Amino acid sequence: TFEGTRVTGIRQATEDDNFGDFEGFQSGVEKQGPAKPSRAAPSTSSGASQIQEEKNQFDASFQDTMPTPQTIEQFRDKIKILAEKLPNTTTKRFDSVKKIDFVKSFERNLMKKGSRLFNQASKSSMLGRAKRSLELITMLASSHSNLPILWNKIVTCARDELVRALLLLQEARSLPSEDKREVKSKLVVFVSGLGEYVRVVRSIVATIADLLTLDPQAELTAEKIKSSWSSFSPLDGALSVEDCWQKVLKVSHKLGLEVGSVNLETVPEIR
Repeated sequence: TFEGTRVTGIRQATEDDNFGDFEGFQSGVEKQGPAKPSRAAPSTSSGASQIQEEKNQFDASFQDTMPTPQTIEQFRDKIKILAEKLPNTTTKRFDSVKKIDFVKSFERNLMKKGSRLFNQASKSSMLGRAKRSLELITMLASSHSNLPILWNKIVTCARDELVRALLLLQEARSLPSEDKREVKSKLVVFVSGLGEYVRVVRSIVATIADLLTLDPQAELTAEKIKSSWSSFSPLDGALSVEDCWQKVLKVSHKLGLEVGSVNLETVPEIR
């Protein structure tokens, strides 16, 4: 029985039942021979190997097609050629129909005093910035041409999340004291998570700064976004993210949240 219900229609085997012998079965197995080895499962390291292989191929391609220039002028000339191949999504400004002039930005930041470099440290720094910009433009002109579109989507998503979070935190201020104590620890975790949105956006801003060969200590500000930063499309949203983040920290402080542990790198530190 199963839970009080009798199961019928199943007959138990007896000694009189004849199932035959297993000789035929055994001989059949012997005729088949040893079992073929099963196909090995792909190694967990295959994904990492593939990524490394693709990176090596890109590096080799970069070296073959874009031999490393030796002077600032040579870097400028290479960037000028590649800039003409950039899609409109990369050269688009958020405040104008005009395109971003990467060559002009390069000359303004690395050649404003002419091609003469005053000391070895300055020369090394400038060549490093030029090389980084050339690498990024090479990628944007080929395999990573859709990156600016993704940057815009990420920045927009981060901004919207921070705006909603700010509204929630402001509502939390009106909660009774007992309820505030109840949710305080959860709100700290919540704010810490919001900080990761800001970290990602700052990483994008740092990449754009490298692309434009900006000074290593350059900060994104409303005053310089149209001049130094060339009104690069995602940057308008990035400023909104920073503004919302400061408001989130201010409201968090008023709620008594200990968010000092949310230690985010600045754009210069990321670079």
